Amino acid sequence: MNILSIESTTDVCGVCVVTPHETLYYQEITQPKIHSEKLPQFVHNAIHQSKKPISAIAVSIGPGSYTGLRIGVSLAKGLAFAMGLPIIPVPTLVSMNDSLKSEDNPRFVFVHSYGEWIFVQKFLDALAESEPQCIRIKDFQPDSVVNRIYGYGDFFSEQKEFEVQQVCPSSKWVGNSAIKYFDLWVENDINKVTPLYITNFKLQS
Repeated sequence: MNILSIESTTDVCGVCVVTPHETLYYQEITQPKIHSEKLPQFVHNAIHQSKKPISAIAVSIGPGSYTGLRIGVSLAKGLAFAMGLPIIPVPTLVSMNDSLKSEDNPRFVFVHSYGEWIFVQKFLDALAESEPQCIRIKDFQPDSVVNRIYGYGDFFSEQKEFEVQQVCPSSKWVGNSAIKYFDLWVENDINKVTPLYITNFKLQS
């Protein structure tokens, strides 16, 4: 199984080809507003340089940047349709959580939304303990049993009440989660795959 994975939910722009045992190709940069330009180039490079037939397309579906999600999911659906491949929608915060050490439990994982807002979700090992939410940074109050806060963005640098450790979204994490949850998430109908937009604390698709 060779999974081509796409990450575009933040200013991280990346493409990876992974198998259950190794990474065949990886290209990623962190720069805002370049996804529409760079992602097709990265995909072209991945297909030709990995030198392995692609089995499925995985894509990070959010929550995250509206524009980034639209670009990444549209590209993934177009590839899946053109290549006749299944698509694997991967929740962004789940893929980030899967990259972490299991002993740091329970924990919150977040990414920046805009301004003073973040997307955040609570996890226990690989299991989500809550739905992803969009809340103001100042309103974020982790409960006392949470060991650590993980996320992307320097939003808690001045606080002293809890430890924050940076973890970036990545096409590697998307690919690994796609393999881990392949049987649960794989979808042959691209029309059923939509970005996970969260607005005003409500899930929308």
